[in-house]
Amino acid sequence: MQIETGKKPDQLKPCAGEGSNGGRIQMLPTSAEVEGANGTYTPMAAPRISYASPPYAGGYALKLAVQKLEGKDIPKKITLPLPLVTNETIKYCKEGTWAEMKDGCNAFPAGACAEPGLVCVDLLAGKRLRLVSKPRLVGQPEP
Repeated sequence: MQIETGKKPDQLKPCAGEGSNGGRIQMLPTSAEVEGANGTYTPMAAPRISYASPPYAGGYALKLAVQKLEGKDIPKKITLPLPLVTNETIKYCKEGTWAEMKDGCNAFPAGACAEPGLVCVDLLAGKRLRLVSKPRLVGQPEP
């Protein structure tokens, strides 16, 4: 919203934001090349942190419930990995593949999330728990 008020990228004040892809794209260095970036959905080295409750928590709970019903032991206390991204840890994924995500990427091409405000970033991060598949997000199979 600071950009909409007329501030230039180098005038932005630090802030915290949700895990939207648009916000994370803005956190990338201005030199980053992001497919589909334009307008405010572009790298601008915005000083911030990005944090969100992942939408895969319910799916993960169901996965554990099924494991318990199958007779497997599951821990009584489970801590979900919550994504906290800073300007130091922001990393662009060119394709959003398993290999890139395993390597720590946490911001995706503009086309991976139809709207900059969508929290598809953490949905994509749910792939680490094997709960989300690329076909559900963009309609393309993944090897």
